[in-house]
Amino acid sequence: DKDQETSFRLHFFGKSRNVTRLCVLGIIVISILSYPYDYFFADYRNHATTLFWRSMIRGIVQLPTACIWLISTLRKKDNLYSGHSNHSPVNDWYDRQRCLLLQVSYWRIGATSATLIAVCMLVQTILAQRADHGLYMLYSFMIYLFAGIPFAFSLAITWSTYVVFIVSLYTMTQLEAEVTYGDGGQTLQLSALYLFITNGLLTIASYTLERGERIEFIHGMELKNQQSIIEGLLNNLLPVHVTDKLRNVSNNDYMIAEQVQECTILFSDMVSFTKWASTQQADVLIQRLHELYACFDELCMGHRVYKVETIGDAYFVSSNCPIMAADHADRCLMLGMNMMIECRKLDWAGYQPRMRIGIHTGPVMAGVVGRKMPRYHLFGGTVLIAEELESSGTADFLHISENTKQCVSSDGWKLEPQGPKTVLHGSVTFNTYL
Repeated sequence: DKDQETSFRLHFFGKSRNVTRLCVLGIIVISILSYPYDYFFADYRNHATTLFWRSMIRGIVQLPTACIWLISTLRKKDNLYSGHSNHSPVNDWYDRQRCLLLQVSYWRIGATSATLIAVCMLVQTILAQRADHGLYMLYSFMIYLFAGIPFAFSLAITWSTYVVFIVSLYTMTQLEAEVTYGDGGQTLQLSALYLFITNGLLTIASYTLERGERIEFIHGMELKNQQSIIEGLLNNLLPVHVTDKLRNVSNNDYMIAEQVQECTILFSDMVSFTKWASTQQADVLIQRLHELYACFDELCMGHRVYKVETIGDAYFVSSNCPIMAADHADRCLMLGMNMMIECRKLDWAGYQPRMRIGIHTGPVMAGVVGRKMPRYHLFGGTVLIAEELESSGTADFLHISENTKQCVSSDGWKLEPQGPKTVLHGSVTFNTYL
C-alpha cells in the first residue's frame, strides 16, 4: 500500500533523523577540510589542474548538495514517529516555498543527495588517481545504516559506486606507466576485497535492520488500530470527559459523580411497537431497530446532545449534561421533531412507527455506576417525570413540561396547553403542553 509505505518511510526517517544529521554534518566538515589537505599534504598538490577541478566539484556540487540534505533533515512535520505533526518556523517556511525540491519527501532528497555525493567522490578519485577505499567504506556505512533512505536505494548507490570505483582503479592501473603516483595491482586487489566484504556485510545488516523496522512498524499500526477501535467503543459507552478522567487515574475505585441544576431530558417511545415486534423474526426486528437508532444517533450528534441509553424501543437523551449547552431545551425540542419526521418516512411491512415523546427540564445527578459494562447514567426526579410525560403523551406530538416551556428561547413553537398534570405519585403538579 502506497500510503503505508510512505508512512513507514517517514517513521523510519523520524527514528534516524538525528544520526543522519550528524553524518551529513560530517560530510560537510570532511569536504571543507579536504581543501587544506589537497593544497598542503596531498601528493598531487603541485598539479594545478587536479586541484582546481577537485575544488570546483566540492564547492559547486558536493557541498551544496550536502547542505540541501542537511536542511531537509530539519523538516519535523515529516516525522510521523511521534504520532502527530509539528509546527515550527522551519516547517512554515517549507510550506511557503514553491520549489519542487523543497516539497518532496525526505527520502527522495536523501537518495538523490547520496547519489550526487557518491558521483563527486568518484570523480575526485579519478582526478587524484588515488585508491581512497577507506573513505568509501565509511560512506557505505553511512548510506546503509544512518541515512534513513530505503534499502533498495542504499543497495543501488553503494554497489554501483563500488563497481565504478573498481573499474576506475583498474583503468588507472593500466595507465600506470604514464602516472607518477598510484600504487598498482596490489592496491586494486586490496581495495576491491575490502570494499566487497564491507558492502556485503552492510547489505545484510541494512536489510535485517529495515526488515525489523518494518515488522515493528506493522505491529505498531495494528496496535494503534486496536487502540482506536477500543477508544471508539469506549467513547460510545461513556462521555469523552469521563474516559479522560478514568484514563488518567490509577485507582479503579475512582468515582465519577456530577450534579447539574438545569438539564433537559427527552424520552421517546414507539406506539404499538411491542405488538408489531411479536410478529417479526429476530433478525428483521434487530435490523429495523438498528437502522432507526443509527439515524437517531446521527441526529443526536448533529444537535450536540447526549444519548444516555435505549431500553427496548425507548430512546433516552439528555441535553446540558454532560454536553453543556445554554439552549438545551431548544435542542431537545428540535431533536424530537426530527425524530418524528424520520419515523414518518418509514414503512416496516405495513407498520409505520409513530413516536410519543416526553420532555422535562430540571436538576439531575449523573455518574458512572458499576464495574461490569459501566455506563454513564442520569438519576433524579427529572428523569422519571420525562418518562411519565412520554407515556402519557400523544403520538406525533411533543409532550413538554412547564419548566421546559420556560427554558425554550425560541418563539417559533406552537404550544397547546394540556392543563395541570400530577406526576411522581402525586408529589408534583405542573402544566404541560403539546
